[in-house]
Amino acid sequence: MPDAISYKRFSSRRQTLGDSDRRQTQLTEEYCKRHGLRLIDTYLDAGLSAFTGENLGDSGALKKLLDAARTGKFRRGTVLIVESLDRLTRQEMSTAVRLFLDLLDTGLAVVTLIDGEQVFTKERVDSDLTALIIAIVILLRANNESRNKRERARQAQATARQKARERHIPISTKCPVWLTVTGKGDNKRFMVNEDRARTVRRIYRLAASGLGQHRIARALNEEHVPTFSGKPRWRGAAIAHLLVSKAVIGVLHPYSSTIENGRTRRIPDPEGPIRAYYPAIISQSLFAEARRATEGRRTRRKEQRDWAYTNLVSRIGRCVVCGETLYLNGPSKGFGYLRCVGTVHGDCRNSAGFPYHSLEPMLLVLDELSEIVARFVSDSSGRNPARRILQLEASVRRAKRDLGRLAFAFGNMAGRASQTARKQMERLNIEIQNKENELVEREAELQQTGIANRKRFSERFKAAKASAHSPNIEERYLGRAALTAECRRVIEGVVLHEHRIATIHMKPDAAGCQIVYLLDPYGLHGVQVTGRDGTIGFIGPAALLNFEETFTKTSDRHAPRRSRRLAKLLECIPVAQTPSGDWRTKAPHVDQMPAIVARAGRLLTEGAVLVGDPRRTVSAPVCNLTVAQSAEGT
Repeated sequence: MPDAISYKRFSSRRQTLGDSDRRQTQLTEEYCKRHGLRLIDTYLDAGLSAFTGENLGDSGALKKLLDAARTGKFRRGTVLIVESLDRLTRQEMSTAVRLFLDLLDTGLAVVTLIDGEQVFTKERVDSDLTALIIAIVILLRANNESRNKRERARQAQATARQKARERHIPISTKCPVWLTVTGKGDNKRFMVNEDRARTVRRIYRLAASGLGQHRIARALNEEHVPTFSGKPRWRGAAIAHLLVSKAVIGVLHPYSSTIENGRTRRIPDPEGPIRAYYPAIISQSLFAEARRATEGRRTRRKEQRDWAYTNLVSRIGRCVVCGETLYLNGPSKGFGYLRCVGTVHGDCRNSAGFPYHSLEPMLLVLDELSEIVARFVSDSSGRNPARRILQLEASVRRAKRDLGRLAFAFGNMAGRASQTARKQMERLNIEIQNKENELVEREAELQQTGIANRKRFSERFKAAKASAHSPNIEERYLGRAALTAECRRVIEGVVLHEHRIATIHMKPDAAGCQIVYLLDPYGLHGVQVTGRDGTIGFIGPAALLNFEETFTKTSDRHAPRRSRRLAKLLECIPVAQTPSGDWRTKAPHVDQMPAIVARAGRLLTEGAVLVGDPRRTVSAPVCNLTVAQSAEGT
């Protein structure tokens, strides 16, 4: 059965909620069924523009597809299915045609589904000029459509800004929370919500009298003043945002969008701010007085941070007591602590923070640690696909290295040497394909053993770790930005408990299994693994460390160095097993761990804030463990 791969793309994140992905998937599946093709892989670029070339950037799936085809991952004649050529690119003609021909040169056959199911191959394009003309026409149409749409949008924005400057007509319906837009077209006007305007005026008067943002928030909460966002309580950040907004005195500084290096960047309108655009709700004097008071409370200006993305778990941290978010109090190095926002306003009793310098090292080894947990569970289940996976991956790396060397030297060969090299390259391609097919089977077998976390961390995560502490500011910024995005992708939440305990909840994998790490400021105390059948098991750090040393001793030459690094992080804990020799092990107070993890899990999944002391002993599926003596003691 011939092989096929699919490439899908849509430009806007909002299209994720639409029909684009489903439509492209359905068309691809129907085509494969009609023509007897086996779909072996799918590449998706969600929210990446083909007009700016974002899908050909380092994070683009199209670039990964092209690189894989160039290295011989796909057999010659493999069908690349796309809805239309404009899914591949909408760039200028020279770039678009070059990309189209590069794909054909790798041996792929490109099939378009809505352009009459055209089939483009290198042989057809070389022998049939009409085929190349059809492709060029489709690519030219796509580029013209995108260019015209962008130009019309720019003209419409320029016209709207001009009307706003001359006649104060709202540019869009987007406006400050104390205003609403009524009417349509040139009859649009702003209407003031007097209740909210009175709240804003009071905030400015309180600020002018000398109160800080947190004291103002506390005063509003004590008087039960409703928030503008619908949240139950005011916070200092919302007050600070209002106190710097010039919209309260009617000023708007519009922005326009431009594309630089394939990315959209907002730049301020060179014509400057628009005065009297909004209805002013406070006087110029009150605004100036509040600003002077705010600036006067700053005894010293903080030095500008050169440490971008300081907190890698921003927006995914929660407090188990009140459900509020966590913030980083202080620098990430030294004495910085993750604390509950509610403690700032006196709304939460969970005042003990978690030292960030103890959390970040754990985040940086989550990829390795998750693989160790997966191998531990697999090895303890009586089946052992994980060992074979390591062997296959090492074999594939060696074969690809040999293939790269042959490909580099092939251009300087001739005669019999060239023929021999070609045969070796074909043999290596077949070997790589066979071993990668077996890898897929072993990965599926690993999932059946109860956990599948090996593929969850992308190569981008591993590369970003290397630059997360780079002395170069720009490199460090990019590395930590990538790490923050990857943490949000694989971590469901980081929950701060009482008594300086934190739990890291990984998102469930494809098999429905979930890993939760339980830490205190001194290190890792245990790992809870929930299987797809709902069974719960605990693994102690000592068990993981001993298992990793013996498991990788013969298959990974970097194992001793990696084990030493993990040993610095992991705190050795006595191990316990069930009488049947199950893989479950025991950390201190194992009878409390299910309550701690379950409480945090309900907060993340249901938003439930529970009262009571999580240290209380509760019944759990793993309470029938027999403690095993170890060299370290019990």
